[in-house]
Amino acid sequence: MLVLVLLYYASVCQGHHVLVVFSVPERSHSVLANSVVDTLLASDYEVTYVSPYPKDTRPNLKYVDVSSVLDQIEDEKESDLPEDIYSPRYLTLMGTSFAQQVLRHSSMRELMVNSSIEFDAVLVEWFYTGLFAPLAALFECPLIWYAPTGISSQSLSLVGHTPKLDDPSNSLAHRIHHMWFQIYFSVWNYLHISKIEIPAYEDYYGSAFKTRFRFLPTYEFAAANGSLLLLNSHPLLGAVVPLPGNVKFIGGHHIAEDVSPLPKDLKKVLDSSAGGAIYVNMESNLISMDIQDQITRELKEVFSDLEQTVIWKYGDILVNLPHNVYTLKNPPQHSILSHVNTIAFINHGDMNSILDATHFGVPMITLPLLKDQADNVNIVVKRGCGVKMINKDLISEVKKSVEAVLNNNSYQINAKQLSSIFHHRLAPQQTEFIYLVEAVIRTNGAAHLRSSIPETPIIERYNVDIMSLILMIFWFLTKVAKVVKVHTSREDHEKED
Repeated sequence: MLVLVLLYYASVCQGHHVLVVFSVPERSHSVLANSVVDTLLASDYEVTYVSPYPKDTRPNLKYVDVSSVLDQIEDEKESDLPEDIYSPRYLTLMGTSFAQQVLRHSSMRELMVNSSIEFDAVLVEWFYTGLFAPLAALFECPLIWYAPTGISSQSLSLVGHTPKLDDPSNSLAHRIHHMWFQIYFSVWNYLHISKIEIPAYEDYYGSAFKTRFRFLPTYEFAAANGSLLLLNSHPLLGAVVPLPGNVKFIGGHHIAEDVSPLPKDLKKVLDSSAGGAIYVNMESNLISMDIQDQITRELKEVFSDLEQTVIWKYGDILVNLPHNVYTLKNPPQHSILSHVNTIAFINHGDMNSILDATHFGVPMITLPLLKDQADNVNIVVKRGCGVKMINKDLISEVKKSVEAVLNNNSYQINAKQLSSIFHHRLAPQQTEFIYLVEAVIRTNGAAHLRSSIPETPIIERYNVDIMSLILMIFWFLTKVAKVVKVHTSREDHEKED
């Protein structure tokens, strides 16, 4: 069915040229990007793909190779970043740094100053910065945002939507803290944009606009003109809030309908795991090597005490492994999670891992290290399909978490129930993705889907005029009441006299 739908869109989409920009130097992000590009190519789009992980070229696909930015990753993780990696400031500074590295890359500069290139749409990964948004203004085409995370106030602000995301059931103290933090971060982010992003925008885009004999638009205008926001999530896995028509969930688009069979040797290991198998994927390029090495040492120690088979995704060679632990550099994650003997998935709580576990109905044991991961994990715990660890005493935490998942079948039941809901869709995610992209291109921005809130003056948006009128009426009535009171008091005195 999916093939027939994509063939239909291929007949109507032929000739559209899309610029796809994914800048985060992390393999899990490239998985999402490759899925986006593959879906566009399957529908006969022409794609120019900016990526730090270029692969072999194919018909209708041109790479803008920015792989040299990978050499700078470790330096960025170790310097000029807040010590608290749970802070959203950490991700904002990191995302801005990644974007600047790509925008100053010679291959990217060559693309930007080439005035002969035209695009029908620009699809940009949002990673806590708006520095790629002006590409749409530069090439005079609609802007499509892609958020690899779930719902957040930052991602929704890309399309001018600012909902209240705090749970009303939280305590008064928690809600006060949340409100205060939102105010603090809004001020900090405003200063960050003013001092870092706007000067960077003027520096990187000035010459590109000049070659087209056009004036540089304001950063606010260029960054706030998104036509569509695609969320790599699902309503199950985030805050349930009212959303405008141009915000859509497509989480799971990177998961193929038909899972590839396991390699024979790996299948044999999983088939023979009578006590069950635990899959582990704790890799991340966004975390410093010191933290990763500490986690690796502690996990290696705790896995030796487990009865279960452990399939561990690990890029380097580990020596003196316990007999029940198998390490693989590039394991077939979806095939492993789909195996009947896989009973748990240990991960950092990144959205890709959570989507994979939800799709295949596998309980999760999570160790979040970044702010967005912590937010994701809180939802997992709330849904009852996983547990959360802390990095203070990892050895005891892993043992306790594995025992909790194995001894309490509610985790398995909840995971399977969520998987059933996750699969219940009107159409495959890839089909909806192509439909939305085509709608944006055909209507030159899908203005009919956009909320009118961003264009509404602040006074009217927050009903300041109505509240002012009410206050004026109240003030007038108090004055009238005072006059009446004085007049009545005089009449009473005259009667007494």
